[in-house]
Amino acid sequence: MRETYSNNYTSKARSRILVRALLAIYNTGRRLLVSAFSLLLNFILINYYPEDVLNTYVYFVSIYGLFYVFTNWGSKFFITKQISSSPKDIKHLVTGSISSKLLLCVLASLIIIVLPLELGVKILMILFLLLKSLTPIFNGLIIYTKTSQTVFIVELFFNVLFLAYIFFNQNTISPFTFILFFVLLELLKSLYYFYKFWGELSLEVSLQKGLTVLKTSIYFFGVSFAGFIASKSDFYIVGILIDQSTMSHYFIISSLSAISMVIYASLINTFETSIYRFSKSVFKKLEDTLRSFGMFFSILSTAGFYVAINYFYNIPVDIKFTILFLVNIYIFTLLNFEMYRFTKLEKQKIILLILIFAGIINLGLSFILIKKYILFGAFMANTISLLCNYVLLRLYLKKYLCNEV
Repeated sequence: MRETYSNNYTSKARSRILVRALLAIYNTGRRLLVSAFSLLLNFILINYYPEDVLNTYVYFVSIYGLFYVFTNWGSKFFITKQISSSPKDIKHLVTGSISSKLLLCVLASLIIIVLPLELGVKILMILFLLLKSLTPIFNGLIIYTKTSQTVFIVELFFNVLFLAYIFFNQNTISPFTFILFFVLLELLKSLYYFYKFWGELSLEVSLQKGLTVLKTSIYFFGVSFAGFIASKSDFYIVGILIDQSTMSHYFIISSLSAISMVIYASLINTFETSIYRFSKSVFKKLEDTLRSFGMFFSILSTAGFYVAINYFYNIPVDIKFTILFLVNIYIFTLLNFEMYRFTKLEKQKIILLILIFAGIINLGLSFILIKKYILFGAFMANTISLLCNYVLLRLYLKKYLCNEV
């Protein structure tokens, strides 16, 4: 009898572990799907479409990105955290989050409408901004309801359908038409999210609840905004100081860098909850292991970058730039671990302050280096910003937290 009970318990425990492992794989898969989609889309545009289509796409995404920092309001982490900590109050949380998004999108739309863009492009940008701003809410619901497997399959289907359509209809798609289909792709995904989570949603818009959410999550907005300045200043300054074509090329370089970072972070995020529970000795062993793994991953990513950028995207990059790419990714792997350390020690305010400083460094160096070194100067500014972020965290650790972790 006891043996039967023990076997049943072991079987159930294994089943739970398997389910959790599959959820982690599909959650990681959704993040990697975004990266893979970006890789293939950029490849199709740069090799099979006129340059004006790529430039229009990059311009549209870059302008949208400026407003998304505002309308996102740091909700990527805030909403998931709130839903996980208060599952019984989920409809109230979702109502407040949707209300806050609508409020922010209305404010952003007032600015978009006066931009020197075609009316059709303005309307598409406002719609796209609204849809993308609601996505973190749905992502929180997907994680909470453990439905990432189904969502991953549907998202994969929509992405493949879109890529196949634009690949086989190159001669009939103009820059505006491409943006239209790009926004329609996001609309299809959002309609699916609404259908899947309709029971969890409440369309009762409340200004008071929206303002409460914005006030509660303002720290997360600060981190998100500082991170944006620290990681994206170089990209936007290339567009300001050089030209749209060079900006499109740097967009692809930045995308390849971001994809490498997403892949690394996704691999480590699989063990995120366990990392925060590790003892001091285990945490130290993990740090040593990840330093070696980070170097291996950086070398592998750099090799992939060199082949992709020179032979698939046809953007000539020399060995000097390739070495800089290696340094950039390796510093990121080191910095990623420090973020876990400081979060474990509940030092998020220190992270924010140092991130702001790193953002200022990136901003200032970008104006100085891009004029002389163009793309290399932009990526150098980004790399130095990452290095400053990492060094300052390490200095703070040694001075104030040396005995904690």
